[in-house]
Amino acid sequence: MFKFKNILVYSLILSVMMLLTPANTMAEPAADLTISADPVILTHSVDRQSLFSYESDTSTIAGSGTTKIGTVTLENNTRDGFSFTVTSAQSGVLSPGSTPEDGEVAIPYTLKFSKSGTLGTGLNLTSEHTTAAGYDSGTTSTVISFPDGSTIASSATAVTMIVAVIIASSQSQAMALAGDYTDTLTFTYTDI
Repeated sequence: MFKFKNILVYSLILSVMMLLTPANTMAEPAADLTISADPVILTHSVDRQSLFSYESDTSTIAGSGTTKIGTVTLENNTRDGFSFTVTSAQSGVLSPGSTPEDGEVAIPYTLKFSKSGTLGTGLNLTSEHTTAAGYDSGTTSTVISFPDGSTIASSATAVTMIVAVIIASSQSQAMALAGDYTDTLTFTYTDI
């Protein structure tokens, strides 16, 4: 009986050892193991900035020289950019009324934009608009736009521009003559 007990104990010990021994030590080597982590989604988000404002200082042009009429503020961070135009109802002149009473004639002026801040890379500013240079089409002149063929801004715009009307000194005598002269300017910002 002692032998049978010993055989039973040895069999049990051997069985337990086999259970506790890792399987890979008893089998053929395992193939390469590949473990993938859950995908990582990278994000980047910037809110769109598209702002235009015009603050008027005056609409009265008292004489020759430079008269600040207002301030334009523009902000844009879109890659396809924007355009900014000015439309003159009288094609860039102070025009006498429809029936001049005293022989008045139109008085030409230059509209000047003096920029401070950063204009987006890829955009162009045309800072002076005169009657002599003419307006782009009819009575509209482009102040800020992409140059020919370009359609991408590679940096954001954040500019403030002083808008001034300049009456040449050669017009100082005409500015002193009787009459009512007007022009209507319309500033247009278009986010493309």
